[in-house]
Amino acid sequence: MKDSYWKKYWKDNPSFKSNNPHVKVARTRFGVPVPENEWKKTLNFLKQKIQLSKNKTVLDLCCGNGLLSIEFAKTAKDVFAIDYSATLIYELKSYEIKNIHTKVADAHTLELPENSYDIIIIYFAIQHFSKSETVKLIAKAKKWLKKGGLIYIGDIPDEERLWDFFYNKEFRSKYYDALVHAKPIIGTWFTKLFFKYLGEYLNFKETEIIKQKKYMINNHSRFDAVLKK
Repeated sequence: MKDSYWKKYWKDNPSFKSNNPHVKVARTRFGVPVPENEWKKTLNFLKQKIQLSKNKTVLDLCCGNGLLSIEFAKTAKDVFAIDYSATLIYELKSYEIKNIHTKVADAHTLELPENSYDIIIIYFAIQHFSKSETVKLIAKAKKWLKKGGLIYIGDIPDEERLWDFFYNKEFRSKYYDALVHAKPIIGTWFTKLFFKYLGEYLNFKETEIIKQKKYMINNHSRFDAVLKK
């Protein structure tokens, strides 16, 4: 998001006018929103993986319009939802959910109290950070995390499957056009080893690379990662 392209993209995105909450944050498969039954399965999978419970405090970083925050708030003690887009945060605030605490802020410059959160989730957002920015962000997030807590990074574009996403000549042409004009279609693509060794570099207790389930909207080109403090 530090890149001016992504800042502008999430400030003035035409998709904000859509009535579909998934379309507003580009959670679509080739323009088609994720089916509700698949989204419910995805939410249940995430809640299980992060071991969500009523005594947990969650930081939803780059939360968008709160698709995860709203669901997690049903179980968690508190959810702190932070995003760069004032428009999306305003939409989340309009639900007036008492245990969701919102803030408009840039993740690059964000400072939060240390040892404050049981769970930090960065979902469908890490592609908007360069590899250098990702290292710095996860290093900061580790400080905000309580001992024994975890960071869940979801929907990471898999560099090894880039050509599965840009699967035909038309899509490959769009990919190269995007490079030429500095208007990335997805953002940064990562390898699984990048996150495995990032966990090692930052001295996390454990790092798990997760293969997405078939019902997840981006399972053909993305993976998840969990880093435990």
